[in-house]
Amino acid sequence: MSYPGRRPLTSMLKQSLADHSKFRILVVGKKGSGKSSLINTIFKVDTSFAPQGSSGKRNINLEFHPEDNRYLIVHECSGFEPGDAEGLQSIRDFILYRTDPSRSGPERLHAVWICVPIPDAINGSIGDGIREILALRGLPVVVAFTKFDLVVSTEGYSESARASAYAQCEELSRSLFRKEPRDVPAEIVSVYPQYLDLIGNLVVTTDRLIMGSRVASTSPARRSNVQGAKPRIAPAPLVWSVALRASQDISIQASIEVGRRYWRGLGSNLDFADQQLKNCVNIIHLDIVDIWNMHDKARYLTSNRFKEKISHVVKDLAESASAVPLGLESGDRYAEWVYDVYRGSQENVRCVMGYIVDLTVILDDIYRTATDSVSIANNAKSAVEKHITSGRRDWIHGDIRSFVTETSGIRFAVPQKDLVLERTIDLIRQYCVPPSGNS
Repeated sequence: MSYPGRRPLTSMLKQSLADHSKFRILVVGKKGSGKSSLINTIFKVDTSFAPQGSSGKRNINLEFHPEDNRYLIVHECSGFEPGDAEGLQSIRDFILYRTDPSRSGPERLHAVWICVPIPDAINGSIGDGIREILALRGLPVVVAFTKFDLVVSTEGYSESARASAYAQCEELSRSLFRKEPRDVPAEIVSVYPQYLDLIGNLVVTTDRLIMGSRVASTSPARRSNVQGAKPRIAPAPLVWSVALRASQDISIQASIEVGRRYWRGLGSNLDFADQQLKNCVNIIHLDIVDIWNMHDKARYLTSNRFKEKISHVVKDLAESASAVPLGLESGDRYAEWVYDVYRGSQENVRCVMGYIVDLTVILDDIYRTATDSVSIANNAKSAVEKHITSGRRDWIHGDIRSFVTETSGIRFAVPQKDLVLERTIDLIRQYCVPPSGNS
């Protein structure tokens, strides 16, 4: 069937974000409370480049637009110092201004983190106004009890010392807020590598509030498979999911939610029909990579070179493909299958499913192994090679071949269920490595 005049696919990520193209967060706490370290760890940015006021303090109204994370705006300021009524009022005024219903999407505040060093909390000097800000409705506010490592180190680090310190901090939270810890949006954190599971807890609690769930519990470790009142495709949850760089689980969820908008076109033949596959996979590739939002200064992951490499990874799903493993460095062009026009054939479906799943699984591997922008290209090449030599590609492609063969007779769809879409999502969840001790 021909579809004359069909418009090419466009980025679903850009459409979904609309005018919420940046996640705006306020991070408040006294000097030395760990604000900058927390921002650097979760969003993988360098706050040393953030603007400062004339007094050397971070002015709450100054916006930090990190060059290495284009989806983020940070407001960082000192606050909640004991007796600092003026500072507390400036925080109130800022929040009221940024949450006013008349504010446009780009101007709105999405979340607040209040950083309280645990040693200060133990001494009873947490300052004024925290309970007042926590009581705000409609704005995710989380207390981050920072510097947990200092509490653990008083007994010498060990698992028993950590458990004892954690119990002490939970009791502290209970006494400060006169509530069970699970009823307070508060998390115990440290930015040291051995405590990254605690950073994951802060991410999960913030995520739950942004997604619309009122429950934010404190627990040693858990994943963020949370279904809140809002879908992740909504602008605020989506731009948060893209801006943060501390949860591969949330990156996978966001990628799936954006992909749902047009991956279903594989089975129904609605969105892809009569379009060159190269154009289709180009949009798919850019959306998936942008959602993972890795610190890729050289933009290798969105380069034609990387897209060509992924197209060759998928090549064996095409009818004319050779079964011989391909030379990963030899090709300077896309695999032949991408120059085909999408007709909904079994080969078309196999190849695009393979491209989506392979790319996502490879990005998941890069995410876990790349430490900086310089290492991403090298890690990407290693991840592609490992994807093939480990046999993971063969397992994925074997599953895709079996699925397409078995379901093509019913046109890949049954009432109220898109089989291609659901199988694509299942394969992503099956083959992406679950985080270990992280969100």
